[in-house]
Amino acid sequence: MASKSRSGSAISDGGAISGRHPTTSAGPLPSAAAAAKTPTTGTPACAYAECTSLSDIKPQLMKALYHSNSPLLDKTFGKIESTSGIKREQVVYGVSAALGLYLIFGGLAQLICNIIGFAYPAYASVKAVRTENKDDDTQWLVYWCVFASFSLLDFFADAVMSFIPIYWILKVVFLLYLALPQTKGAIRLYYKYVDPAITKIDALIANYVKTA
Repeated sequence: MASKSRSGSAISDGGAISGRHPTTSAGPLPSAAAAAKTPTTGTPACAYAECTSLSDIKPQLMKALYHSNSPLLDKTFGKIESTSGIKREQVVYGVSAALGLYLIFGGLAQLICNIIGFAYPAYASVKAVRTENKDDDTQWLVYWCVFASFSLLDFFADAVMSFIPIYWILKVVFLLYLALPQTKGAIRLYYKYVDPAITKIDALIANYVKTA
């Protein structure tokens, strides 16, 4: 397998991740908004339009369902529509409603939630590693950094569930926000929270080494 070219993407000393046009050490760090607009190689073009409000969700869902450029998705929904006469968006609504109820009352809600946050991102990460382009690797590396950071909140899940029984639904929505190319939440939260936190940790370590 050919080695990956890193000319299209780089990680600067400051911890910022650049996209197709890497910044030099003297240049400014990319903003979260600018980084979030960097498309992921291999994702259908229809997925690049960003969801900036709740009103954008349904149009983007329809695009993803009917113009996904995924033969497997089209074949699966095509069979369901031909046999049941139910439109694919109605199938998604029904499955989402059933999943939401299970995440409130089901005994394996935490497992289902974590599978949603792990299964496709893990698959996409392996596919990204196999490609020669580095941009998709960067997106999923950022996703896992943010995913791991915010998964620490699961330690308090039982306590939170006693007050907020829809905790696992909220987490599923959050994980989708992180992973979906329409939202690019992982990159946004990386630049806003994770990267500054790591920078502070680096500073503390450097200060400890100097004073030791």
